[in-house]
Amino acid sequence: MSDSAIKKRLKNARARITATLSLAGYEVYPFEDGPFHLCADSPDSSKRIRIEFGEASESVDDLKHVSRAPVPPNCHREIWRVSEDGKKFHIIRIESQRKK
Repeated sequence: MSDSAIKKRLKNARARITATLSLAGYEVYPFEDGPFHLCADSPDSSKRIRIEFGEASESVDDLKHVSRAPVPPNCHREIWRVSEDGKKFHIIRIESQRKK
């Protein structure tokens, strides 16, 4: 897949996830770099979201990178895996692996 096609898929997924989270009462902000693509905050919770495509063959390095990334207290880390048709999401909550 070309670089422009990947960017287009990511843009479309960001828009769908943003709409889904906004309807659930979150304010959603994009990240331009780092392990996460979106930040979603509500009065009750906060999420940092990474978007991935395709099969569930998650890379150990990606999971490790997301699980060790610094986030505010009481913030959830999630990977939203987008189906091949781009219509369904599988949400994986990642537990912190940071050493205290």
